[in-house]
Amino acid sequence: MKYTITNPGISLREEEYVHGAIRGAWNRNSYEYIREYARKISEYLQVEYVIPLPSCTSAIHLALMALNISQGDQVIVPDVTWIASAAPVEYTGADTIFSDIDNETWCISIDSIRNIINKDTKAIIAVDLYGNMPDMKKIRDVAGSNGIYLIEDAAQAIGTTQNGKYAGTFGDVGVFSFHGSKTATTGEGGALVTHDRKIFDRCITLMNHGRSDDKSVYCCYEIAHKYAMSDLQAALGLAQLEHIDELVQKKREIFKWYTQSCSGIDSLSFNPTNNNTNDSYWMITALLKPYLGLDKHYIAQEMHKRGISTRPMFDPLSSMPAYRNHRDTMRARSENKNAYTISPYAFNLPSGMDLNKSDVEYISDELIRIINNGNKKSSA
Repeated sequence: MKYTITNPGISLREEEYVHGAIRGAWNRNSYEYIREYARKISEYLQVEYVIPLPSCTSAIHLALMALNISQGDQVIVPDVTWIASAAPVEYTGADTIFSDIDNETWCISIDSIRNIINKDTKAIIAVDLYGNMPDMKKIRDVAGSNGIYLIEDAAQAIGTTQNGKYAGTFGDVGVFSFHGSKTATTGEGGALVTHDRKIFDRCITLMNHGRSDDKSVYCCYEIAHKYAMSDLQAALGLAQLEHIDELVQKKREIFKWYTQSCSGIDSLSFNPTNNNTNDSYWMITALLKPYLGLDKHYIAQEMHKRGISTRPMFDPLSSMPAYRNHRDTMRARSENKNAYTISPYAFNLPSGMDLNKSDVEYISDELIRIINNGNKKSSA
């Protein structure tokens, strides 16, 4: 495949740092890269406490446990997101409640949240989908007025800001992914961030086999988990973070190239833009008008023939076999109109750091050709 969906931006700096960790991050030097990586994340995001972790999934799980979410509780999650945003809710024994998405942002809908909150709702997981953000002030206000915790899933949004504040820093807890596909990567990896010392301390115990940060090195106070990032991952992440602005700017440039190349195509739109949000565009995402009759799977097949990879927008979680027998599935399928209207016609285009303007122009030309040909067939 000539044009893959995403590639990281790796420089000689990343190679140097990882080699340094291989050579020296052992024994008494263990955790040096992890500590420095956490410090740099804290400095970048302007958030007090940071825990590097093996994945964003583990970060969400830790957050839920630290907030004492358990059986009998309910956690609201947007219906359109990767399953990793929701699966940790089930790990705790709590119930996932599927919110609709907003027609304008594609992120969690504040109106839907208001309609499904009840006495058992203990937390909201607001996902910054593909780099964009919902109106976090409104969500914080609803959460606060109802005594509900807010977890911001910024897995896809490193570098995005809203009203000058970084994604991941709006909730009681923020979580990030540094998977190999992400704008800043550690290969696999994630992080949990918070301004709350009690949440931080609780997460440190839960992610380290129930050990406390005291002198009893091998004394475990409870049965817990092993959620640790390695120095090798942290070394890669540290180098990435040192040119994060350059990486985010490249994503914004790629988005600009696509919108310019596809301007004038009324049946095609891209990631929503909001005046108060400066999107980092993790994935350039296109949405077709339903009247064309061309869904995301048809586009994927046709683009594949041309050596171009795409990814479908996430299907609604409530449509998946994994949630077939879930308590909220039937309600969500009936009520979440935007999730079921937008998802079938949206797809991610190649968004890797290796793209140049001519690549994007070629990809755009092929996409327009597919749309025009498909439109002729559907009109015949």
